[in-house]
Order: sequence, then C-alpha cells, then structure tokens
Amino acid sequence: VPIFIGSRQLAVTSKSETLLTYIEKMFEQCDISTDALYEILNKGRAIFIFDGIDEAPASEQERIAIMIDSLLQEYYDCRFIFSSRLGSTFSFSAELQKVIIAPLKKNQIEEFITYWFSQPGKEPNLAQDMVHKLGFTACSGIRELAGRPVLRAQKIFLEDVLIYSKMAFSE
Repeated sequence: VPIFIGSRQLAVTSKSETLLTYIEKMFEQCDISTDALYEILNKGRAIFIFDGIDEAPASEQERIAIMIDSLLQEYYDCRFIFSSRLGSTFSFSAELQKVIIAPLKKNQIEEFITYWFSQPGKEPNLAQDMVHKLGFTACSGIRELAGRPVLRAQKIFLEDVLIYSKMAFSE
C-alpha cells in the first residue's frame, strides 16, 4: 500500500504530532481504520514515499529525520523511498541504498507514453496523439514534469496524462 508523504506538509504539523499520527489522519480521511493501517504496517505491506525530503525548512529537518528514523526502525519490513535533489544527505540510522534517476529525454518520454498506452486495458491509438499534443505550448507544464525524475512529478505526470487524454482526445 503506497503512503505518499510530502515533506513540506509534514514540516507544518504541530510539534506534538508524530509521523504515525500524521499517517493515521491521512488514512482516516480515506475512511480506513487505524486497525487496518497498523495491520498493513505490521505485515510490512506499506511503501512509504517521502517526497522532497530535503525541501523541509532547516528548522524542521532534525525533527522530521527523528520521526522517519523511528518509523524505519519500527516498521523495517516496509519499503521506503525518499526523493530529493542531488547531493542531499540523510541522517537516518538505517543503511539506505542511494539510487540516482536521471531526467527523461524527449525520446524517452515518447517511449514511455507508447509503452504506457500499449498495456492491456489501455487504448494504444491514444499514444501517438498524446506524443503529438505534448508538443503544443499548452502542454509545456506536463512536458516539464514528464522529464523530471522526482517521484511526485512522475505521479502528477501520470495523472495529468490520463486526465488530459480524456479531455484533449475526445475533441
């Protein structure tokens, strides 16, 4: 179960709020009980995705690092993904594997779109229309996000691709 946590949003939580209470609130908003949440966590079925881990204000970075470190130690069977800018370091006690994801080039974006729409249940004929329309000035924001390696940008890109494909190609 993916659990997306934006570091900027986490940074503005009250000093007394823990990372777990923050996650509990997220699940409550989706009508998922805390019992179900802890079952997911205890069975190692969560994938924590921390976006912009280096973008939290400097005054909050130590507090956030302590909360994340606690989560890493308590739910070690879960998976953790952290996105940040190049050169960022983390002060967690756990050993983490660092992977650098290069930005996508134009031809890679086109290959990704073609592959995405060739999957079962998708409409392959939309791929070429999508690639063509990404060249339009109105799509510059989507194009920019598509090339960024940041997980959040890729998430937004995929959502925008689906929304845009429904709107733009139905004309």
